[in-house]
Amino acid sequence: MLLKNRVRVRIFLFLFALFLLDFVGICGGWSQSTIGSVIPKGFQNIRLGDSVDNVKALLKKSVYFYYRGDPDVSFLPETEQTLIEVSGRHYIKRGYFQFKNGRLVVIIIELNRDNLDYYTMYKALTNKYGNPTSLSPSEAVWDFKGVRLSLEKPLSVKYMRVIGSEESPGNVENLGKEYETEALKEFLGQF
Repeated sequence: MLLKNRVRVRIFLFLFALFLLDFVGICGGWSQSTIGSVIPKGFQNIRLGDSVDNVKALLKKSVYFYYRGDPDVSFLPETEQTLIEVSGRHYIKRGYFQFKNGRLVVIIIELNRDNLDYYTMYKALTNKYGNPTSLSPSEAVWDFKGVRLSLEKPLSVKYMRVIGSEESPGNVENLGKEYETEALKEFLGQF
């Protein structure tokens, strides 16, 4: 009996030591200088700043999207912007890729709430990018040089390109809002 207890204590101490090493490795290995030093450029291989043709080619290859080709592409004449709206697979419900002057400036990934939740995404993003720049009940926002990343409720991730004064964060946010207004008009027209 005494031998079994010693073995159990040794196993417990061994497992506890492994846990501590793992914990120290996670905390020590991901110093604050490492967390947040990665600047998000986009989703998968699709990067902000890519051309329309490049994004189309990448969407065709992606396992996360059902890209049908040109039927998924729209041109917004008032703002001279191109929009690719594509259905997603499994974790992704829909993807929106908005272009200005032929370059990708906004990516909106609407996630499938049947397979993911806000907290899981929040933890994944904070583990990779550090604490958000701003946090509210409706969204978490990370600001980086040239990029704004947001996680919004109920469950979407937005990448927005921010360049100079012409495309300040507010103006780039408005690009996504312009699309949302157009999408709402289209949806309401269905009734």
